[in-house]
Amino acid sequence: MTDGAKKFIHKNTFSALFGNAVFDNIFDEENIMRHIALARWADMIIIAPATADVMSKLAMGSSENLLLA
Repeated sequence: MTDGAKKFIHKNTFSALFGNAVFDNIFDEENIMRHIALARWADMIIIAPATADVMSKLAMGSSENLLLA
């Protein structure tokens, strides 16, 4: 989850609804390569809402948070 998403809804809500862990930090001390493992695990990623800012950062290869990484 991004910082903006955490202001809107708590990550425990997503965890309870979908039954999976919710990650919000790109720098995880337990597993420093978690962002790569998550990308390999997911069959599909839905970004909602896909704002112009997020789409431009994806296009430019920016990785300032876990979503973009």
